[in-house]
Amino acid sequence: SSKAYIQIADATRYPSFSLSAIAGTASDTLVSFNDPTHSISAGVGVGYSFFDYTRLKNQKLIEESKSKALLQDYKHSVLNAFREVEDALNDLSFRDKNTILAKEILDESTSSLDLAKVQYNNGAIEYSKLLDSQESLFSATQSYLDAKQNKAISLVNLYKALGGGFKY
Repeated sequence: SSKAYIQIADATRYPSFSLSAIAGTASDTLVSFNDPTHSISAGVGVGYSFFDYTRLKNQKLIEESKSKALLQDYKHSVLNAFREVEDALNDLSFRDKNTILAKEILDESTSSLDLAKVQYNNGAIEYSKLLDSQESLFSATQSYLDAKQNKAISLVNLYKALGGGFKY
């Protein structure tokens, strides 16, 4: 995580301590006044670099900046996802209303054609008026089908905005 990188960068600014211990046996061929065949040693080490302090401090600042940038990217991604879902919901609502209106126009066009057929059969209108009613019905049917198709596309867009359609 980015917090761990910040902590590591911060820790490098402070002195480091080390402990060491060595135990061993010397060769029989060595000659010494004290028993040289066994030896034990221990040590403590302290390391600190005075010259790298500014570089290490800047490294911590760089890691903090990276962390802030990652957080901002995450916030941007979340807000973008909410915007996409909201846009898809608004589009679906609009398409739904449009489909309802297109259906009402189709129903009215059907009734209008039925009435025009009755009037034509009784000689009240000319044949061209009957053809005009048929053309209006075909146009209304096409508009209704287009509205249904657009509503289906809106549903797919909403599904995608909600994260559907992808395998992780």
